[in-house]
Order: sequence, then C-alpha cells, then structure tokens
Amino acid sequence: MDNTTKISVIVAVYNVENYLEASVRSIMNQTYRNLEIICVNDGSTDKSLDILQRLQKEDERIIIISKPNGGLGDARNAGLEQATSEWISFIDSDDTLRLDTYEIVAEAIKANPDMIHFGINIVYENGISQSKNDEAYYAIKHEGIVELTDSMIPKMDCSAVNKVFRKSIIDKYSIRFEHILYEDFPFSIQYMSTIHQVFYIKEKLYNYQRRTGSIMTNTFNKSPRAIDHLYAYNYVCEFLDRNKSLDKHTDMMTVLFPACYSFVIRHGSKDIMPKAVDYATELYNKHAFLQIGLMRVIKNGTVLFRPKNRKKRKRPLSQILETIFSIKKEFVNYEWCKVFRLFGIMIGRIPQK
Repeated sequence: MDNTTKISVIVAVYNVENYLEASVRSIMNQTYRNLEIICVNDGSTDKSLDILQRLQKEDERIIIISKPNGGLGDARNAGLEQATSEWISFIDSDDTLRLDTYEIVAEAIKANPDMIHFGINIVYENGISQSKNDEAYYAIKHEGIVELTDSMIPKMDCSAVNKVFRKSIIDKYSIRFEHILYEDFPFSIQYMSTIHQVFYIKEKLYNYQRRTGSIMTNTFNKSPRAIDHLYAYNYVCEFLDRNKSLDKHTDMMTVLFPACYSFVIRHGSKDIMPKAVDYATELYNKHAFLQIGLMRVIKNGTVLFRPKNRKKRKRPLSQILETIFSIKKEFVNYEWCKVFRLFGIMIGRIPQK
C-alpha cells in the first residue's frame, strides 16, 4: 500500500468519555497508517483527557492539545493550527470510521481533487427515530471526480466530517470555523465556493451517531439557537464579499437563503421568531440579488421567502376538489398545524408536534 500522503485527522473532544475510545481507536486502527491524529481536549471535565493520554501511550501518532472550553469550532480551529498535512479530515469524538476509510481516501487523492466527499452511515441510538430526511440529506449524488458547480452545492450536505479538505486552500482563503452552533455550514460552503473539482465516494465510510442530548438532536427540538442558521448564511455572504466573489455566486446564495430561513422558523423556539424574521428581512433588504430572485410574502400569519416566477403546475382533479374542502398540514403562525379549509377559507386548525 502506498502510504506516502499524510492525512491530518482532527478530533475535537469535550466530555465524551463514553464514546471517545471507540472513536479514536477507529482512527488508530485504520488500514492506512500515514496519519497525524490531532485530539483537541476542549476543556473536558470528565475522563476524556485521561482516555486520550492512555491511548497516546499506545500510538505515537496521537497529538494532544488541551485548551479552555471554546466550543466545537474553536477546537477544530486549534487543530488546524497544529496540522502539518496538506489533507485535513475532521471527526466528531462520538462517531467512528470504517477501518478502510483513509485507504479509500488516499486512492481518491491520486486524482488530484480539491475535496473528497464520502457517504455517511447514520447510527440511531435507542429512543431516536430513523428519518428518511437524514438519508436523503446525506445521499451522495455523484461518483468519482466531478467538476463542482454552484447549482450542485445547495444539494450537498454541509457536514465537515464526511469530507477531506486541502489545507493550502483553507489557509489561502483564511477559512475557519465560526463560533456558532452550525459551524459546519459556513465552513463547508465557503470552502466549496473556492474550489473546482470534488471526488465523490458513494460508500458510507463514516458512522454518525445520532443520540439523545447531542447538538443535532436538540437542533430539531425548538431550539433558540436555530437562528444561528441565518448567522451562518451571513458569514458566507461576508466571506464571498471579502473575496470579491459574491456576484459570481448569487444564484447559489439565492437558493440557500430560503432554506436557511425555513429551517429557523420550523425548528426554532417560538420566542425567537420576531428576531429571526427581522434579521432575515434585514438580509433580504441588504442584498439586491435576493430581492431579484425571491419575494417576501405573508401566509397564515407567517413571513416566507419564495422564488419569483415559479412555473404553475397543472392541477389534478384531487387538488381541484381540495379547493372545496381539505384537511392538510400547514405552517400557521410559525408552527405546524392540521388545517381544515372550506372553499379555501380556514375553518379550524390543530397544532401538531
């Protein structure tokens, strides 16, 4: 096996003593050996540091950085400062890798891409329901070396853990993780806006643990931090503006804006809605390309941003009958409801979880 290309693997660690050893061992036991394993202890108060120190005695490739708690993005940034390889991989410390992951990645590197993107296997902890949306979101839609276009980026997941990045590109454009809850989104979008070719691997090489109490699980439980999606969008705008490339990516940013806003109003807590609507409206008014491509409308007491000039589809008979009487799920006053309509007029609604 050709082990000439070194890969830096950055693991941000914070209070994950029950998952950490399995995670790090899945890196230690990789069939591809030329790895730099950077574990950033982000102020853990449990036994995480003890576990890292014990594993370090077994494997001299492990580098431990200890720092005060600053969040996932801050820990990853610290790892980036330490990394000495051209190729960078991020692993969450409660997840694991298939043992041939970096062997497959090293083979893809030979094609000289700007980024490598592989599949995710979602492992649902007891009590967490499986989601078809998860599978659709993480599905790899291409294979092999592909020229990346703006129309492709909004259809890709924004996770950092199933991608391998070039450090030279990260450093050239000063791309770093922001201090927000959804730090992967601006990092990945900023990076992808600067590159040309991606090597896609459909195999599911990364085991993502969807567990109770995790950041992503709490994300869908009416979190006040959901508004960070809009902050993340603004970070991308500012990045593109600094690099004088915002005009080049307006189509992509027009697609991403309503997606970010929609996530906030669907998954955010009710008390942040006024702030979220005001902030989204501020962004909309700030960027002419959003006003050209989108319209701000109010439906059922909810502010929405929708594409202009959408083609109207022919309505089948079932939809025509719905204009007389219908019962369906709709978004009303920033919450999902079962809505009863008669001749298009709402005659009742029942809030849904």
